[in-house]
Amino acid sequence: MFSDAETLSHMSPLKGDRLSIISNGNGPATMALDELFRRKGKLAILNANTQQKIQAIFRNLHSNQNPINIGDDATIKYYIKILNIMILC
Repeated sequence: MFSDAETLSHMSPLKGDRLSIISNGNGPATMALDELFRRKGKLAILNANTQQKIQAIFRNLHSNQNPINIGDDATIKYYIKILNIMILC
């Protein structure tokens, strides 16, 4: 959880407004959001196509909006699936 926030805090200045946060819990996502907003960054808005692809794979998500919380029981396979969706959209 803390490594996500630490990564954002040590990165170079943000360029653009297409950052998506993928998390396995609300806590890490909130910490990442806080750091993003502190740096004047913007969260990417996911289009309907991306949201549909996410919902098709992760049927139990409460939300298919950004940040994306894939649950605390997410395996590496879920991370790979969600990253592939995000990279292609």
